Amino acid sequence: MAWVMPVLIAISVCGTMNGCALSMSRLFFVGAQNKQFPTFMSMIDMKRMTPSPSLLVILLLTMLYVSSKDIFFLIEMEGFGFASVLTMVFAGQVYLRYKEPSIPRPIRVHIALPISLFLISLGIVILTFYQKPKESFMALGLVAIGLFLYFIGTWKQKPKEITDKINSFNILIQKLLIVIPPDNADEVDWE
Repeated sequence: MAWVMPVLIAISVCGTMNGCALSMSRLFFVGAQNKQFPTFMSMIDMKRMTPSPSLLVILLLTMLYVSSKDIFFLIEMEGFGFASVLTMVFAGQVYLRYKEPSIPRPIRVHIALPISLFLISLGIVILTFYQKPKESFMALGLVAIGLFLYFIGTWKQKPKEITDKINSFNILIQKLLIVIPPDNADEVDWE
């Protein structure tokens, strides 16, 4: 019966990946509606009412990651990238707690929690950077590229040439995938 455990793990991994793909595509969809991702990712399939462009982007990213020959390299790079982003998030929480103490917060925790989480995340980042500098630099590069693309995407007054190219790309995606932007996402019937 030793074969049962790997089969159960494989089934669990497939279920988890399915749930992640479905939930992440909706996160990309909402992010695009909030102008944090490219506009084409906020479009939905006319028949199925699913965010097809977001699912396609996730498919392409997954295929890119799977093409790597060294899984441990990916794990270390992802872990470092995640720890660096967490460090910035916790540092931002501590900063905002002191800089803007009167901001309404739906969940309020003692300041010791974000400070301790910041220190733990910072320790992970420093140790990983010391032990695996190549993976750490690549992960920081990916985070930097993501920040650069975010600032380009949220840039309000783009030149007309760039805006025209973005619009023609969005129209191309609409024609290829038969998707439309929802007029009002709150009125879309998801059932």
